[in-house]
Amino acid sequence: MIRIGIVEDDDASAALLRDHLRRYEQDHDEKFHETVMLRRLDQQLRVNQLMLDHVRTVKVPNRRLRR
Repeated sequence: MIRIGIVEDDDASAALLRDHLRRYEQDHDEKFHETVMLRRLDQQLRVNQLMLDHVRTVKVPNRRLRR
């Protein structure tokens, strides 16, 4: 499952992006979990935190690239 944060002000644009994701899921046999957020600072911070949490779970094979 791929997690995606959609940051969009316009409801119609967010719906269009969700439709594209659904079509991509059907065509490529992928699964997405999307979260639609508005363009506000608190929500952008949440998107950043979600991305950081994901990156922390990914194993980096090269020891020099790890923190």
